Amino acid sequence: MKKSNIAFSMLEAVLVVAAIVILAGIVILAVKPAQELTERQEANQGAEQEANRTGDNIILEADNKNSIADNKNSIADDENSIADDENSIKENSNEVNTDESSFDEPLINTERETLIEENIVE
Repeated sequence: MKKSNIAFSMLEAVLVVAAIVILAGIVILAVKPAQELTERQEANQGAEQEANRTGDNIILEADNKNSIADNKNSIADDENSIADDENSIKENSNEVNTDESSFDEPLINTERETLIEENIVE
C-alpha cells in the first residue's frame, strides 16, 4: 500500500504560525497609533474647549464691567438731568409767583368794582 503524504510537516506549520504572528503584529501596530492619535485629539479638543470657556468668561467679565460703568454713567447723567429739572422748576415757580403777584391787584379791583355795581359793598 501506498502511503499518501497529506499531513503538514513541522516546518510548514511553524512557517504558517510565524506568518500569522507577523501579520497580527502589523495590524496591532497600525491600530494602536490610530487609537492614541484619537485619544490625543480628544484631549486637545477638551483643552481647547476649556480655554475657549475661560476666554469667553474673561470677555463676559469685561463686558459686565463695561456695562456697569455705562450704567453708572447713565445714573450720573440721570441725576444731573433731575437736578437741572429741579432748577428749572424752581425758576419757573419764581416766574409764576412774580406773575401772580402782578395780577392780584387788578383782579381784586375788578371784583370790588363788580360788587360796588351790585350795591353789595360801598
